[in-house]
Amino acid sequence: MKNFKIMTFIMSIVFTMPLISCSQDETDSIIEEKETIQLLKSKTPYKSKAISNYSNIEDTLSVEYITKSHITTHAIQPGNKHDGTAQGTPKKILDRQKVVISNVKGVPTGVYFADIYETSGTITLPDGAKDVDFDLPEICGYIDWTTREEGVIKTTTQTKNGNVTVKKIKWSFYTIALVYNAAGASVWYVLPMDGAKIILPYDFVY
Repeated sequence: MKNFKIMTFIMSIVFTMPLISCSQDETDSIIEEKETIQLLKSKTPYKSKAISNYSNIEDTLSVEYITKSHITTHAIQPGNKHDGTAQGTPKKILDRQKVVISNVKGVPTGVYFADIYETSGTITLPDGAKDVDFDLPEICGYIDWTTREEGVIKTTTQTKNGNVTVKKIKWSFYTIALVYNAAGASVWYVLPMDGAKIILPYDFVY
């Protein structure tokens, strides 16, 4: 009888332990879930930080393709004064483009393979100035290297930083460097001329 009571006591402990273990696991899970919720509530959303630090956004207001044929050029006349001149360094943007050249003095008509260069720069408008007028020279770069129409591409941008607004004029044009002809003979001729030597006089518009 005594042995039966001891056996009954041991069996009751064995069957109770899993229940205690399960109950403890559930409690730990609830505590962990509450801690996770508290942690999430304490963090500042990333989106609000990103928006609050946003500044110096540049907007493009307009893009103009100013052709030389639409301007009465007088930049090369002596004694002419301007507010400034724009000049830049050509940068290659395309390699070995197939082009057909005709009606160019000193260059035989035919098919050539050429590198395309872009020359560009930026003019910051002073206080009160609204725009820039370019006084295109006799020889200018191309606004479209495929048609070889001369002129300048003028892009007007605006940057806001708080209460400060800065307006800029970005200008650019293309030049074509003939590398070799259709027969594979080496050629080095830049059309219409070296972009680094092209100077664009300009005046501010108030």
